[in-house]
Amino acid sequence: MDIPVVTYVIIALIVVLSIIGFGNKRVFAKNLFSVGAILQNKEIYRLFTSQFFHANWAHLFFNMISFYSFGTTLEVRFGPGLMTAIFLSSALCGDLLALVIKRKNPDYTAVGASGAICGIIFSSIFLMPGGSIFILPFPVPLPSWFYAILFMAISLYGIGRGRSIIGHEAHIGGALSGIAWAVIYRPLIIYQSYILLIALTVPVTIMLIYYIKRP
Repeated sequence: MDIPVVTYVIIALIVVLSIIGFGNKRVFAKNLFSVGAILQNKEIYRLFTSQFFHANWAHLFFNMISFYSFGTTLEVRFGPGLMTAIFLSSALCGDLLALVIKRKNPDYTAVGASGAICGIIFSSIFLMPGGSIFILPFPVPLPSWFYAILFMAISLYGIGRGRSIIGHEAHIGGALSGIAWAVIYRPLIIYQSYILLIALTVPVTIMLIYYIKRP
Protein backbone atom coordinates (compact mmCIF):
# COMPACT_ATOMS: atom_id res chain seq x y z
CA MET A 1 0.00 0.00 0.00
CA ASP A 2 1.37 3.40 -0.97
CA ILE A 3 2.06 5.87 1.81
CA PRO A 4 1.11 9.55 1.16
CA VAL A 5 4.46 10.85 2.41
CA VAL A 6 4.18 14.35 0.96
CA THR A 7 0.77 14.92 2.54
CA TYR A 8 2.14 13.83 5.92
CA VAL A 9 5.17 16.14 5.51
CA ILE A 10 2.98 19.14 4.64
CA ILE A 11 0.70 18.44 7.61
CA ALA A 12 3.69 18.15 9.95
CA LEU A 13 5.18 21.40 8.63
CA ILE A 14 1.89 23.26 9.02
CA VAL A 15 1.38 21.94 12.55
CA VAL A 16 4.92 22.87 13.64
CA LEU A 17 4.80 26.38 12.14
CA SER A 18 1.30 27.01 13.47
CA ILE A 19 2.39 26.05 16.99
CA ILE A 20 5.37 28.39 16.67
CA GLY A 21 2.96 31.12 15.59
CA PHE A 22 0.72 30.48 18.59
CA GLY A 23 3.61 31.21 20.92
CA ASN A 24 5.36 33.96 18.95
CA LYS A 25 3.08 36.79 17.86
CA ARG A 26 5.89 38.52 15.99
CA VAL A 27 6.48 35.48 13.78
CA PHE A 28 2.74 35.10 13.31
CA ALA A 29 2.25 38.75 12.29
CA LYS A 30 5.24 38.63 9.93
CA ASN A 31 3.82 35.71 7.95
CA LEU A 32 0.06 36.21 7.80
CA PHE A 33 -1.74 37.37 4.66
CA SER A 34 -1.90 41.16 4.80
CA VAL A 35 -3.15 43.33 1.93
CA GLY A 36 -1.19 46.35 3.13
CA ALA A 37 2.06 44.47 3.65
CA ILE A 38 1.84 42.75 0.27
CA LEU A 39 0.83 45.76 -1.84
CA GLN A 40 2.63 48.54 0.00
CA ASN A 41 5.69 46.76 1.39
CA LYS A 42 6.00 44.22 -1.46
CA GLU A 43 6.13 41.31 1.00
CA ILE A 44 5.03 38.81 -1.65
CA TYR A 45 6.22 35.83 0.40
CA ARG A 46 3.11 36.19 2.57
CA LEU A 47 1.02 34.71 -0.25
CA PHE A 48 2.62 31.37 0.63
CA THR A 49 3.72 31.62 4.25
CA SER A 50 0.22 32.55 5.41
CA GLN A 51 -0.89 29.04 4.41
CA PHE A 52 1.32 27.47 7.09
CA PHE A 53 0.01 29.42 10.09
CA HIS A 54 -3.40 29.30 11.77
CA ALA A 55 -5.42 31.51 14.07
CA ASN A 56 -6.01 28.95 16.84
CA TRP A 57 -6.10 25.25 17.64
CA ALA A 58 -9.63 24.72 16.31
CA HIS A 59 -8.73 26.39 13.02
CA LEU A 60 -5.64 24.20 12.71
CA PHE A 61 -7.45 21.01 13.68
CA PHE A 62 -10.33 21.30 11.23
CA ASN A 63 -8.06 22.33 8.35
CA MET A 64 -5.69 19.44 8.96
CA ILE A 65 -8.52 16.91 9.27
CA SER A 66 -9.90 18.13 5.94
CA PHE A 67 -6.48 18.03 4.28
CA TYR A 68 -5.74 14.57 5.66
CA SER A 69 -9.11 13.22 4.52
CA PHE A 70 -8.71 14.34 0.91
CA GLY A 71 -4.96 14.84 0.46
CA THR A 72 -3.97 11.31 1.40
CA THR A 73 -6.45 9.73 -1.02
CA LEU A 74 -5.52 12.13 -3.80
CA GLU A 75 -1.80 11.48 -3.37
CA VAL A 76 -2.17 7.69 -3.24
CA ARG A 77 -4.36 7.56 -6.35
CA PHE A 78 -2.72 10.23 -8.50
CA GLY A 79 0.76 10.67 -7.07
CA PRO A 80 2.57 13.23 -4.90
CA GLY A 81 3.38 15.49 -7.85
CA LEU A 82 -0.21 16.29 -8.71
CA MET A 83 -1.25 16.64 -5.07
CA THR A 84 1.63 19.06 -4.37
CA ALA A 85 0.93 21.09 -7.50
CA ILE A 86 -2.73 21.43 -6.59
CA PHE A 87 -1.92 22.39 -2.99
CA LEU A 88 0.62 25.09 -3.86
CA SER A 89 -1.20 26.58 -6.85
CA SER A 90 -4.51 26.65 -4.98
CA ALA A 91 -2.84 28.38 -2.06
CA LEU A 92 -1.50 31.04 -4.43
CA CYS A 93 -4.72 31.43 -6.42
CA GLY A 94 -6.77 31.72 -3.25
CA ASP A 95 -4.63 34.50 -1.81
CA LEU A 96 -4.34 36.29 -5.17
CA LEU A 97 -8.12 36.41 -5.52
CA ALA A 98 -8.42 37.71 -1.95
CA LEU A 99 -5.77 40.31 -2.75
CA VAL A 100 -7.63 41.53 -5.84
CA ILE A 101 -11.03 41.71 -4.15
CA LYS A 102 -9.66 43.26 -0.93
CA ARG A 103 -7.11 45.54 -2.65
CA LYS A 104 -8.76 48.69 -1.31
CA ASN A 105 -8.72 47.44 2.26
CA PRO A 106 -5.06 47.54 3.40
CA ASP A 107 -6.02 46.44 6.93
CA TYR A 108 -7.45 43.13 5.76
CA THR A 109 -5.56 40.11 7.09
CA ALA A 110 -6.09 36.36 6.96
CA VAL A 111 -4.25 33.17 7.79
CA GLY A 112 -4.62 29.45 7.23
CA ALA A 113 -4.38 26.75 4.56
CA SER A 114 -8.07 26.86 3.64
CA GLY A 115 -7.48 28.03 0.06
CA ALA A 116 -5.02 25.23 -0.64
CA ILE A 117 -7.28 22.65 1.00
CA CYS A 118 -10.29 23.82 -1.02
CA GLY A 119 -8.23 23.15 -4.13
CA ILE A 120 -7.54 19.61 -2.90
CA ILE A 121 -11.21 19.01 -2.07
CA PHE A 122 -12.63 20.34 -5.34
CA SER A 123 -10.08 18.55 -7.51
CA SER A 124 -11.02 15.35 -5.65
CA ILE A 125 -14.72 15.94 -6.33
CA PHE A 126 -14.05 15.89 -10.08
CA LEU A 127 -11.25 13.34 -10.19
CA MET A 128 -13.11 10.93 -7.93
CA PRO A 129 -16.80 11.54 -8.72
CA GLY A 130 -19.67 9.83 -6.97
CA GLY A 131 -18.31 10.36 -3.47
CA SER A 132 -19.90 11.96 -0.43
CA ILE A 133 -18.76 14.41 2.20
CA PHE A 134 -19.82 14.54 5.85
CA ILE A 135 -20.13 18.04 7.30
CA LEU A 136 -21.91 19.44 10.33
CA PRO A 137 -24.77 20.09 11.02
CA PHE A 138 -26.06 17.63 8.42
CA PRO A 139 -26.71 14.20 10.01
CA VAL A 140 -25.89 12.28 6.82
CA PRO A 141 -23.09 12.58 4.22
CA LEU A 142 -23.83 14.96 1.35
CA PRO A 143 -23.25 13.97 -2.29
CA SER A 144 -20.03 15.64 -3.39
CA TRP A 145 -21.74 17.53 -6.22
CA PHE A 146 -24.31 19.01 -3.81
CA TYR A 147 -21.60 19.96 -1.35
CA ALA A 148 -19.67 21.75 -4.12
CA ILE A 149 -22.67 23.83 -5.18
CA LEU A 150 -23.63 24.61 -1.56
CA PHE A 151 -20.05 25.59 -0.75
CA MET A 152 -19.78 27.99 -3.69
CA ALA A 153 -23.16 29.59 -2.91
CA ILE A 154 -22.24 30.17 0.74
CA SER A 155 -18.81 31.55 -0.19
CA LEU A 156 -20.26 33.99 -2.74
CA TYR A 157 -22.81 35.13 -0.18
CA GLY A 158 -20.01 35.59 2.35
CA ILE A 159 -18.01 37.77 -0.04
CA GLY A 160 -21.11 39.88 -0.70
CA ARG A 161 -21.63 40.52 2.99
CA GLY A 162 -18.04 41.69 3.30
CA ARG A 163 -17.87 41.41 7.09
CA SER A 164 -17.18 37.74 7.64
CA ILE A 165 -14.00 36.68 9.42
CA ILE A 166 -13.87 33.69 7.06
CA GLY A 167 -11.67 34.07 3.97
CA HIS A 168 -14.35 33.26 1.41
CA GLU A 169 -12.30 34.80 -1.39
CA ALA A 170 -9.39 32.45 -0.77
CA HIS A 171 -11.80 29.51 -0.57
CA ILE A 172 -13.26 30.23 -4.00
CA GLY A 173 -9.87 30.97 -5.56
CA GLY A 174 -8.50 27.70 -4.24
CA ALA A 175 -11.58 25.75 -5.33
CA LEU A 176 -11.39 27.11 -8.89
CA SER A 177 -7.72 26.21 -9.03
CA GLY A 178 -8.53 22.66 -7.96
CA ILE A 179 -11.22 22.38 -10.63
CA ALA A 180 -8.80 23.66 -13.28
CA TRP A 181 -6.19 21.09 -12.28
CA ALA A 182 -8.74 18.29 -12.46
CA VAL A 183 -9.72 19.30 -16.00
CA ILE A 184 -6.08 19.64 -17.07
CA TYR A 185 -5.22 16.23 -15.66
CA ARG A 186 -8.33 14.53 -17.01
CA PRO A 187 -9.86 16.52 -19.91
CA LEU A 188 -12.75 14.03 -20.25
CA ILE A 189 -14.20 15.70 -17.15
CA ILE A 190 -15.45 18.44 -19.49
CA TYR A 191 -17.80 15.89 -21.07
CA GLN A 192 -18.43 13.60 -18.12
CA SER A 193 -19.23 16.31 -15.55
CA TYR A 194 -20.12 19.27 -17.76
CA ILE A 195 -23.31 20.13 -15.86
CA LEU A 196 -21.54 20.42 -12.51
CA LEU A 197 -18.61 22.17 -14.18
CA ILE A 198 -20.88 24.83 -15.70
CA ALA A 199 -22.92 25.16 -12.51
CA LEU A 200 -19.78 25.90 -10.49
CA THR A 201 -17.70 28.01 -12.85
CA VAL A 202 -20.07 30.20 -14.88
CA PRO A 203 -22.14 31.87 -12.12
CA VAL A 204 -19.09 32.04 -9.84
CA THR A 205 -17.04 33.78 -12.54
CA ILE A 206 -19.83 36.29 -13.19
CA MET A 207 -20.18 37.09 -9.50
CA LEU A 208 -16.42 37.39 -9.03
CA ILE A 209 -16.18 39.87 -11.89
CA TYR A 210 -18.89 41.91 -10.18
CA TYR A 211 -17.12 41.80 -6.80
CA ILE A 212 -13.78 42.74 -8.36
CA LYS A 213 -15.21 45.71 -10.28
CA ARG A 214 -17.41 47.11 -7.56
CA PRO A 215 -15.99 50.07 -5.61
